[in-house]
Amino acid sequence: MARKYEGRKALVTGAASGIGKHLVEVLIGHGARVVCCDLNAAAGQAVVDELNARYGSANGNAPVAWFVKLNVTSVVGGDGGGVQEGGRTCEREVGLGLRSKVFDVNTVGAMYTIQGAINHFRSYKSGGSIIVTASLSGLYAFKADPAYSASKHAVIGLVRSASLSTYKEGIFINAIAPASTESGMMTKEVMDFSRAVGMVTSKESIMEAFEHFLKPGSRASGQVVGALHDKIQVFGQPSPPGLKAKSRM
Repeated sequence: MARKYEGRKALVTGAASGIGKHLVEVLIGHGARVVCCDLNAAAGQAVVDELNARYGSANGNAPVAWFVKLNVTSVVGGDGGGVQEGGRTCEREVGLGLRSKVFDVNTVGAMYTIQGAINHFRSYKSGGSIIVTASLSGLYAFKADPAYSASKHAVIGLVRSASLSTYKEGIFINAIAPASTESGMMTKEVMDFSRAVGMVTSKESIMEAFEHFLKPGSRASGQVVGALHDKIQVFGQPSPPGLKAKSRM
């Protein structure tokens, strides 16, 4: 019996640890082949080596994972990838001097990654699915880290807005918004606060949120799926009162 992601291909950023690593493991475990991207080359290559050793025999000893060192905060040129001069969907001008690291990685990194994926899909006229990891703190206030919360609010606005320009091309852009979960990037202070207020989730719920968009035939776009505790919740594309939805397309 075919595995549910058999024959599918994915590129995952932040693949060396945390949510990204777990997503890669789930995708490959269900038959996908994955390009794993991370700034940490040693950790990223170790993940790829382990996955190829574990799953390569089921794939005729062919690789199932590849590693590419990637800094998502840098503009990368080239055919079909990076942020190119023509046909930009996500950004016009981004000044380089007034950004903190949290916005570089969370917001600008998401912008460059989405645009790179759009360029790739357009160059092959293939359509495709882009799923961005936002945060529940991008939908609600988060006292423990206002700057992080603001950066994730920006990501959700980016996803919802960019999705309106690509839907008719078969390029679907969505986001998942998990509550706090254990990862190498999560500080003890923020994790302790999250537990105290009940704003935590499991990796299983996060994967369920991803799978809402990965299921065959999904044409969802501009949606956000929140993951809190063991449940997920779908947030659709909102409109101001009195605005016709079709006028945004």
